[in-house]
Amino acid sequence: ALKYGCWTRGGLLTIAWQIDGDMLAIEWSEDCPDAVGVPERKGFGSLLMDSAARQLRGEIDRRFTAEGVRVTITLPLAPAAATG
Repeated sequence: ALKYGCWTRGGLLTIAWQIDGDMLAIEWSEDCPDAVGVPERKGFGSLLMDSAARQLRGEIDRRFTAEGVRVTITLPLAPAAATG
């Protein structure tokens, strides 16, 4: 958001999260006055996010809208540590 996203154009970044059962969902929303649309290629940050999601058994969904980018990251919660 800082280097290439909404903050470079005076936009708003909103991050929210919720737990649903054994899953954590993180919502990243960038609202930009002049959203640029779908990028021509994946940058290093996107590749890093994809790799991290695979390693954590999660998923990433990116949507590019007229208002800006929307990213949903869904990850399984770690099982509780066994005691005793």
